[in-house]
Amino acid sequence: MSCVYRPPFQLHDAEGKVQLEKLYSELDREQKQSMQEAIKKGDTFSEGSEWMHKSSGKLYKIICITNLMASNPDFQPQVVYEDEEFSIWSRPLSEWESKFKYIRPAG
Repeated sequence: MSCVYRPPFQLHDAEGKVQLEKLYSELDREQKQSMQEAIKKGDTFSEGSEWMHKSSGKLYKIICITNLMASNPDFQPQVVYEDEEFSIWSRPLSEWESKFKYIRPAG
């Protein structure tokens, strides 16, 4: 399964930086903060990175980050992820690290 839109912070070439700057300029304050936090973490939010739910101990893999280009403030950035049984879930990026612990990069 794949999302149509990939996280812009995976783009490292010159064209990617221009796209990222354009996208960033269109975000509201809360979206910018969420995106800045994700960018600081580097590849931790990349497709396929593994995370453990802090309460249940279950493992999950990130599929993609969505809604980064949404103009409607009701559509906050979301982490789309799957569990070991391939069930698909989503959660607001702003609350991701309070619920999950980073395990390892994609691989």
